[in-house]
Amino acid sequence: PFLPESICNSTNVKKLLLDGNPLIQLPLHMGSMQSLRKLTYSGKGWISPPQKIMDMKSDQVIKYLQKYDQAKRTGVLDMRDSGMEHLHSDILAVDGLKFLDVSKNKLTDLTFVMGEADGRFTPLKGEREVYVDPALVEEKRE
Repeated sequence: PFLPESICNSTNVKKLLLDGNPLIQLPLHMGSMQSLRKLTYSGKGWISPPQKIMDMKSDQVIKYLQKYDQAKRTGVLDMRDSGMEHLHSDILAVDGLKFLDVSKNKLTDLTFVMGEADGRFTPLKGEREVYVDPALVEEKRE
């Protein structure tokens, strides 16, 4: 049960009431719905956005979706100080991601999302194992 991506074309929608629908995923591109101010939903077992985000207030869910929409346009995803304990696989949906800020979070494990990255990230050694896009490493060396 997914909401169709075409819902994102509804740029004048101010309120979206999804209660009672057996949804488990919202299109990340819903952040492009500039007029959206209120989003209601119910249920557990959300895949995207993750359940922890969906348990927050409506405005926080909308802000999360807006960050991903902006990242799709700019290649920059700012998840700084988001209370994250691990990276979510939503990050893999951002084609052309050039910069990811996850500072000021409580990350304990990066392998959850990196296991799904199909080799798009390379491990670096440090205090902890960190993963980066190999193209960025090359770009910084030039």
